[in-house]
Amino acid sequence: VLQWACNKCKNLRELHVIECKIRSDTLVSIVAALPRLRALSFSITTFADLKRDVFALAKSTLENIRFLHIYYTSTELTIMNYLGEHATLLDFCDNIEEIKVGSAGMAVPELYRPIISNPEKHVKLSSISITNNIHAGAQMFFYGTLSQLPNENIHWKTLLMPNVNFVEFSKKREFIACLNHMEELENLDISGSKVSFPNKVMDMERGISLKYLNLKSTNVCSTHLKSIASNCSMLTSINLFGCVRLMETITFQDCDGNNVEGSGVAALFQHCPKLEHLNLAGEHHHIFPALTHVIRAIKDLKSLAIPTCMLCGEDPNSRISGKRIMTTRYGAIAPK
Repeated sequence: VLQWACNKCKNLRELHVIECKIRSDTLVSIVAALPRLRALSFSITTFADLKRDVFALAKSTLENIRFLHIYYTSTELTIMNYLGEHATLLDFCDNIEEIKVGSAGMAVPELYRPIISNPEKHVKLSSISITNNIHAGAQMFFYGTLSQLPNENIHWKTLLMPNVNFVEFSKKREFIACLNHMEELENLDISGSKVSFPNKVMDMERGISLKYLNLKSTNVCSTHLKSIASNCSMLTSINLFGCVRLMETITFQDCDGNNVEGSGVAALFQHCPKLEHLNLAGEHHHIFPALTHVIRAIKDLKSLAIPTCMLCGEDPNSRISGKRIMTTRYGAIAPK
């Protein structure tokens, strides 16, 4: 039915068939018949479905693809498979701008290494992301592909790498090159990583264009947050869930240049006036009243996630004026 419908829609520009049971040869036939296709999302169960030879029939369509989302479904493998090194469909994606790798859950890994025959063709890339790091096959494809790309010549706008093994990441020249143009990066996710700050490789002081930053469950503290805030004034969303040292008292300059004492979170409000979303949940922070005056000062704040313990206290001045508090098992959220 899907193949028949797609054959009737020759001008289709987007095709998203994640979690649809489609044989790889059928998918290739569908894609080959859609010359105007620009965005493609599909599911696989094995790396073998991504091999270059499999997609040869759809080469002309893939040359014009801008967005590619590959989703690994969860499979039950009884033994570990070794597949070796192979070129993938990316060899045909000359104009690709965004790659996303997703997965359903954990799986017994296949061992393989994706190869890009002509990496320089992919300098138009600006976004690459993986949704999580629990599926071994998804990890191998994501980091294997990333290591093959000409990162020193790519001006990344989006790097979403939750739970990245930053110790190993910072040892490899091909990965370090991803951050050569840190000042142009707009979206960064290194949540759950063991990155330490300050860091020469992940130099947050160069992140002057950052809008979205996910530091969930990292070792960031008040001092580091102050440095991030003072250099990343374009931030609109920051996730600090589970960061335990955010409320340490430090000295920083306010907007008028006066030295004041407060936490790294207070410095965040002082230097990031465009902030819309802030997640402080996941840890105990018992100084909510001290933050309310700066929270109220952020006119564009749309959502605030905080631990429920910050709601204690009977001082009426500790309430966020004009914002309604909702509590969940993960914290409290104050929507606009």
